[in-house]
Amino acid sequence: MATGTQSMKSKGPAPTVDQINADRITQLANRYWAPYTIENHLPFDDRVVEDIYTKEIRGSNFSIRRIMMLEFSQYLENYLWPNYLTSKSSHAHMMSIVIMVNEKFRERVPAWQPFRKLQEHFPGFFQQMLEACLMDEPNCSLREQTALLVFLNHCFNSMEVDLIRDQVKRLVSLSMWVSLQQGRREQELRAVPKWRKYWKLIQRKDTQEAREKLDWERRFLQRLMVKFMKLLESLQPEGEVSSEVVHYCERFLELVIDLEALLPTRRFFNTVLDDCHVVVRCHLSHLPRLPEGNLFAQDLRPSWPCASKTGAHFNMKKVCSKIEPRILTPEKEKTTQMTIYYSGEAQDPRLGTSTLVPCDCFLFPKIKSALKGNRFESVDAVKAKAMEVMKKLSEKDLQHCFQQWKIRLEQCRGWGGGKL
Repeated sequence: MATGTQSMKSKGPAPTVDQINADRITQLANRYWAPYTIENHLPFDDRVVEDIYTKEIRGSNFSIRRIMMLEFSQYLENYLWPNYLTSKSSHAHMMSIVIMVNEKFRERVPAWQPFRKLQEHFPGFFQQMLEACLMDEPNCSLREQTALLVFLNHCFNSMEVDLIRDQVKRLVSLSMWVSLQQGRREQELRAVPKWRKYWKLIQRKDTQEAREKLDWERRFLQRLMVKFMKLLESLQPEGEVSSEVVHYCERFLELVIDLEALLPTRRFFNTVLDDCHVVVRCHLSHLPRLPEGNLFAQDLRPSWPCASKTGAHFNMKKVCSKIEPRILTPEKEKTTQMTIYYSGEAQDPRLGTSTLVPCDCFLFPKIKSALKGNRFESVDAVKAKAMEVMKKLSEKDLQHCFQQWKIRLEQCRGWGGGKL
């Protein structure tokens, strides 16, 4: 039986206009940030942010209704972000911004528009957010850490925004290989000689003053994986299971899947993920076999219902892979010296790298991008939209598809069939 306080969905009627006007959040908004009372606003007070976060957000167990009220009052646009100061704003101020951005994504409204003003403070805010991700209780509760993971996932999925891309690309670039074991790093650099050239260039460009900060950023995702694995292995089949720990593990696995699904992020991240043996240790943990770990187990072995239905309708073969430890061939086993330690015992060294996403074929990503973010009333509506996308494909699109296919086949041949 899962423990931990969970926010209950209100089954009562929607609040009336009089109730909204009498609400504490509305009264605070009228005094401090509401756009229609701008002439009578009081000066910014950090204690107001602390009070709202303590009572209305964390105190309500992150109630969606209270957060919606804050979003409706334009709390982020008119009060939180205009008054954020790098290295001076509190943890509650930073967490309030994170919660409001997550709410905007939940409501499917533009989330990054407020940050186009005062862009010079965003790097400091992002650094404060990353540091909070690695905090432990009681400095940062598991519920807060889960919200930070959701926010981080939104950032990685918003790389088309220049402001966001400038911050997240440093976390998943070639320089993150500093967290690899030296033998593994040398093996990867030998496989692709041009990366060794870039690696030496990165080392030469690092200044002594900035080296400590850069090293922290490059090791961030690896440290986040270590933290996740400690929490995952803390779950035991006997006794009660904390729902907050389970929820954190589910959100972390979603983050990993999205990082692997994005071409700009998975190239170097996949090697670090493999070096930490995250997927193998997920399979060996107790959570996938617990009743509370049903969603976690489904994420480990994802099904692709949209692709399956679409492929069956158009009589196409589905090509995809699961999150499974890959068994290395005897030839690869000779060149890969890998031992996985779990609970003090050495595991089978043939358990190698993992693939978490479908193959990079052309058609399914094209259809998926058109379906993403839309709500359909029935399966027939999904099929109709997919057919519409397919009919718009041109001869040039298909030629591009085969060119990319040939490039990937050459890459596969270069790896001896071991990676694709």
